[in-house]
Amino acid sequence: MANAAYQAGVQFYDALRPEVTTEANRGRIGGIGVGVGYLGSCLAVGIGLLFSAMNCALYFTIVAAACPS
Repeated sequence: MANAAYQAGVQFYDALRPEVTTEANRGRIGGIGVGVGYLGSCLAVGIGLLFSAMNCALYFTIVAAACPS
């Protein structure tokens, strides 16, 4: 499921990349995008571990509110 969501997002990322960068710095912008993605993943795991240790009902409520789709 995660791979399918990733592949769906890559289509939009690839389509928008020419709008936000030039040929000269395309690799740098792509690297920043990957780095921000990994940072978001680490933050999500850390926050998930923090809240899961507290109260499962609260944790699921926060996840549901943060991911409305």
